[in-house]
Amino acid sequence: MTNAEQQIKQLKEKITEQEQVIQKKQVETTAFKKKIYDLLGEQKSALEALNMKLAERQKEVQEQKDKCAKAVRQFEQMKQRYERLNDSKLVKISRKYWAMNKNTKAKGENQ
Repeated sequence: MTNAEQQIKQLKEKITEQEQVIQKKQVETTAFKKKIYDLLGEQKSALEALNMKLAERQKEVQEQKDKCAKAVRQFEQMKQRYERLNDSKLVKISRKYWAMNKNTKAKGENQ
């Protein structure tokens, strides 16, 4: 064999080795991609579950806010009714009567 034929043979061997390395790397890359997709699939289901819980919590918070607003409105209405009643002439006269009655009883006990 001549020197050129030996170099060609060595180059063919190197090419074969390089092809084997490339195939091995492709197999590893494919396995790595599959593992990544599997992990992403697992994370997707976990994220979907968390998203559902978040939606439920947001709905609960909104319901509680609505209940709170309703209770505040009812409180304000009751407060207004109380103030109107408390400011009426009948209640004012009734207070004066009971204050005078109390004073009269206190004077009667002192004698």
